[in-house]
Amino acid sequence: MKRMGVLSFQGDVYEHIFAIKKAIKNLGLSMVVNEIKTGDDMNDIDALVIPGGESTTIGKFISIYDMDDKIKEFAVEGKPILGTCAGMILLAKKGDSKNLLGIMNMEIKRNAFGRQRESFETDIDIDNIGKYHAVFIRAPVIKRVWGNCRLMAKLDNKDNKGVMARQDNIIALAFHPELTDDTRIQEYFLKMVVCEELTMKILKNIGMRKNWIYEVIVTTLYNKNPYAAPIGVWTEDFDTIKMCIYRNSTTLGNIIREREFAVNFVDDIGIFYKSLFNKNEIMYENSIVIDASVIKNSTASIELRVKEMVEKREGDGFFIEGEILSVQIRDKIKLINRAECLALESLIYATKINHLPENIKNIREILKENYRIIRKIAPNSEYENIMERLQGSLNLLD
Repeated sequence: MKRMGVLSFQGDVYEHIFAIKKAIKNLGLSMVVNEIKTGDDMNDIDALVIPGGESTTIGKFISIYDMDDKIKEFAVEGKPILGTCAGMILLAKKGDSKNLLGIMNMEIKRNAFGRQRESFETDIDIDNIGKYHAVFIRAPVIKRVWGNCRLMAKLDNKDNKGVMARQDNIIALAFHPELTDDTRIQEYFLKMVVCEELTMKILKNIGMRKNWIYEVIVTTLYNKNPYAAPIGVWTEDFDTIKMCIYRNSTTLGNIIREREFAVNFVDDIGIFYKSLFNKNEIMYENSIVIDASVIKNSTASIELRVKEMVEKREGDGFFIEGEILSVQIRDKIKLINRAECLALESLIYATKINHLPENIKNIREILKENYRIIRKIAPNSEYENIMERLQGSLNLLD
């Protein structure tokens, strides 16, 4: 069972615990939430929340209890951290406060909107979450981010007024999500906590079968803009996704340059058409981890980083293997594998052999080609079995 820890030196500790437990219930998860007061308390947790309060005071306690290195190691190990208000300040590499942990590539300014009486509430738009009513109390602001840190929300649409940022598995907020009844931010964070567990199971859970090739739309980054292309993907171990891409394709160039991509599952054949002939009509939304966008009306999007890239023996393309970074499931997923359609098409052609003797040679070539494709895209399947029986019945087996 996963364990969440809330740093308990100062701030809205119990409000955080209550909100997290509510989010856990909403998601139907099993998870324990503990208070963290010493470095030893961190040994058995899978995620950490650093609450609001007074950043200098919290920073002093972190130093007194020798937790600086513990928290930094926690981040290096890829374990999720959520910092709110003072917690955001402490996570920054640069800012006007002491005892910074220096984990996130961002610069902050304390009390950016004034003191306690200048506290306020307002609606903001958060990437991957949507419109959110945020509570700001003596709030800091993110002046700038760099490297792999990116803004998820800002005020007045200004980059120097960032109020939420994410860097890998670390989230920083200038406001207080624990003071509202809206638990979407806590739920977003919890999904990161269980993400490793989910990604290990996701390919099997959505119905993918080993070595079957599924038709998806792969999105990459091209000149800072999203680029989409239909591609066949497969898995050999349920841990990674593989695909083969032609050497001169734009998608391959994008992946070689950026080393990341997204696999989008769609159930609308019209989106496949647009990805080929009307790319500018595709609707995108921000991804969670990578820079490339994902398709907004896809049933699911999986973000991946290149794990291995091997040139094909024929020299006309590359095999690419991606490791899963993040998963978004929006609706019931319909996997598209061409084997069913090809098998049905073959059965229809088979009925024509006795009625169109002049086309027998052409029909038999079509059936042989369909059989070859099915063996490739759906090996050891019921479709392959049907085609073998059909080929045998028509004396087409070599």
